[in-house]
Amino acid sequence: MNVSAFDKLCTQRLKSTLQHNLNLVTRAISNVMADSNPETKKSSAACFSKYCRMFKDKIGLFGKTIILNICQNLNHSHAKVRKPTITCLFDLLMADYGSAILRDFPDVFNILIKLSMDKNDEIKNIMIEKLIQYQKSVGHTDLQEVEY
Repeated sequence: MNVSAFDKLCTQRLKSTLQHNLNLVTRAISNVMADSNPETKKSSAACFSKYCRMFKDKIGLFGKTIILNICQNLNHSHAKVRKPTITCLFDLLMADYGSAILRDFPDVFNILIKLSMDKNDEIKNIMIEKLIQYQKSVGHTDLQEVEY
């Protein structure tokens, strides 16, 4: 079953089950993100973004499960993988408890800095857009909590 079919099935029939099993869902998507196929990486990032928005109140608790694969895909050579993965990361960070990832995985900051200087203008633009959304979402007080 491909990622899109899995996503559709989960969304249509298993929303309440998903909510009670977010840890398992996050692990499954994390495993798919590790696939070598760029299209699979792209689809899995879009899928996880959707779940971050759908289950914003709980999914941040499981960010540690997936953050390493998100970071690997943010460093991918294809912009078509980096772009949805940027959205995926920020959707996770904007979820409740998501900002704790910045405290627990400080390398995320270095990756974000690198992406803000990406050779691809589309990547730089989405970074600016997502950083602005993130700042508005969490506010100044929450950002101070992750300062060093």
